[in-house]
Amino acid sequence: MEAKLELEALHEELRKAKTQRNQLAHDLRGPVGGILSLAVSTENVSLDEDEFKTYMEMIKGSASKLLDLTDDILERAKQHSRENYFTLPELKTHLEEFYALSAHNKDIDFEVIFNQAKDNRRFPRKKLLPIAGNLISNAIKFTPSKGCIKVNLDIVQKQEAVNLFIEVQDNGKGIQKNRLENLRSLGLEEDRGTADEKGYGLGLRLVAEMVESIDGNLNIDSEVGKGTNVEIIVPLGRD
Repeated sequence: MEAKLELEALHEELRKAKTQRNQLAHDLRGPVGGILSLAVSTENVSLDEDEFKTYMEMIKGSASKLLDLTDDILERAKQHSRENYFTLPELKTHLEEFYALSAHNKDIDFEVIFNQAKDNRRFPRKKLLPIAGNLISNAIKFTPSKGCIKVNLDIVQKQEAVNLFIEVQDNGKGIQKNRLENLRSLGLEEDRGTADEKGYGLGLRLVAEMVESIDGNLNIDSEVGKGTNVEIIVPLGRD
């Protein structure tokens, strides 16, 4: 019996390791693809000195932020406790630096806005970048050129409870109802983006698991051919 329990524990650890590996690969694909596309574009287009410097700064900034993303995915401890927290402006900056390149290269209008009245409130950053990043990466993948993606960030108080609110809206190709009903499916169905981007349907399933792990709520409203709206509510405690 003891050996059986140990074997089951090892299988669970292996499952978690595989999930973490898949998540890391999935989350990094979008930002790395954006950096690569921008780097390639500098080879094929004549740029003046100022334009070239701007492109290089964008590439350097995105690459630097990828290190933050890997730390968040792997849940490595930060050196200082203050680094474990975000404000709404800080979360906005991180998301823009991660995903603006990918949206730009696909000619998608990408906007992140936040409630400026709540810009000083600090909240735990745990898993927020992988959660929001998966949603944005999926939105970019399934939104066509000239499309639009909007991210809303807010801190909402209802009676004494305080919640972080993250919303990602797109006017992409939408999600079929049967796929939404089977987010927890273990099967990894290959799914192509609007520009034939390759993927394996990991995004929403991983988001659902991560949101649940921090006691949050996930709501998805989607219509094929019209787009998708995803809302995340994360409890921050009470005032």
